[in-house]
Amino acid sequence: MTADGNRHTALRLAPLPDAPGLARDFLEEVCDAWQAREFLESGNLIVSELVTNAVQHAGTEIVLALELAGPVLTLTVHDEGTGEPHIVPPDQRIVGGRGLAMVAKLAEAWGVDADGAGKSVWCRLRMQ
Repeated sequence: MTADGNRHTALRLAPLPDAPGLARDFLEEVCDAWQAREFLESGNLIVSELVTNAVQHAGTEIVLALELAGPVLTLTVHDEGTGEPHIVPPDQRIVGGRGLAMVAKLAEAWGVDADGAGKSVWCRLRMQ
């Protein structure tokens, strides 16, 4: 916990098929420790989608960061890929392509921030 009362933690993941499962396990452990289990249902779906996208499209090391600030959990997935994720319109989806649309529906807000070392896809969940 930081001086401002926020809680922060992160997990580094290799771009392997087991990364989404490891990310979900980490989220569950952290939410248990922070007594914030109400974020698990939506959080598990979001973490699965964002980490899977990073594995499939970037293929670089992945960092999953979690921050709890009062009633808001921010989930951030950083990779070193150069492509910018976007929501695929329903009429253009062949196989997959629904992940970010689902994130947009579940999250209070979401976005992509590019930096010199790749990009971060983040979203905020609010406790109901």
